Amino acid sequence: GISYFLVLQKMRNTGSDRDFFVLTAGRVQGIDVGGQLIQIRRILCPVDFFRPSEAAVAYAGFLAKNYNARIHILHVVPPASSFVSFARDMGRLVKAAHDESQLRLARMAKTVKASGVTVSVEIRFGEIDREIVNAIAEYKANLVVAGTHGRRGFQHWLIGSVCERLLKTAPTPILTVGHV
Repeated sequence: GISYFLVLQKMRNTGSDRDFFVLTAGRVQGIDVGGQLIQIRRILCPVDFFRPSEAAVAYAGFLAKNYNARIHILHVVPPASSFVSFARDMGRLVKAAHDESQLRLARMAKTVKASGVTVSVEIRFGEIDREIVNAIAEYKANLVVAGTHGRRGFQHWLIGSVCERLLKTAPTPILTVGHV
């Protein structure tokens, strides 16, 4: 769970024209951004069960192991009205989506836990972007690791990009992972 860094710097000896190299080693406690040390302790990983989100879970697991952080894997089921317009089918459809999501999240969590990382899972219902932003605040996430599909053109215009909207509204850094 402890990370180390090595930095090789080329230096010039004062009063001389000779260069020398300095090798610096140390423990990583966080990420240095603009002179501020960011501690990565809680990683939120929203998933939609497509390949990019599976890759995002793998990246989040790697980061969590290196920074001794924990992961919260989140799946948001969009409003039932997005799926079906028949009121009699909505309850059954929502229950099926919840049950399937629980099984898939359990499989993802099991894989990450096998590497020694603490993992929690959650299913929410609602508008995807809003629920992810709410989860960031409630979980006090230091980092979001999210998969992105890389849609372009008409498909991007029609469906949009959750990651793109999150980049505009999320209060934490977001690492996006595409197809790997």
